[in-house]
Formats: sequence, C-alpha cells, structure tokens
Amino acid sequence: MPREVNSLEQLLFFLFRLGEEKIHFTLQCSRIDALTVVIPAASRYYEIDFYADGQIECQTFGPAGYVEAVSLEDITSQVIAALNGPQDDQES
Repeated sequence: MPREVNSLEQLLFFLFRLGEEKIHFTLQCSRIDALTVVIPAASRYYEIDFYADGQIECQTFGPAGYVEAVSLEDITSQVIAALNGPQDDQES
C-alpha cells in the first residue's frame, strides 16, 4: 500500500526541484492554512499555494493569467519548462 504524501512533503519536494533547476523563488505566508511560493519569470509570475489539506493551487499573472487546481507533478513540469525550457527525458 503506497504511503500518503503530506502537504509539507509536497512543498519540500517542489522547493527541492526548483533548487535543482536553479529557479529563484520566495515564500509567503498570508493565510493560516497555506504557504505560497512566488516565482518570477520574464513575462509573468506564478503564485503556487500549498494548503494544509494537501490541495495545490496555481495562479499565473501575465498576458493570460489564470487560477487552477493542479497536481504537484503538473505544476513542477510547467514551471521548470516555462523558466528553463522543455526538459528532454531521454539521453542522447
């Protein structure tokens, strides 16, 4: 039976991946039940909220801003691709 991942583990995994990719971020706490990771990019910036109940929400500010509930894998891939370009999973 797979072990359930808690919200702190999700946040730590995300921050670790950002660090690996050398992506600058700041943390904000403006709610009692969430931490926000703010990531600036050239033409937009992201606010990713990690809620105590495990929910993750991403808000994008820029030309076509939007808010959506996302999975940890999806937002990690989106942010890394937006800031560092698409990643090639296969070695040449």
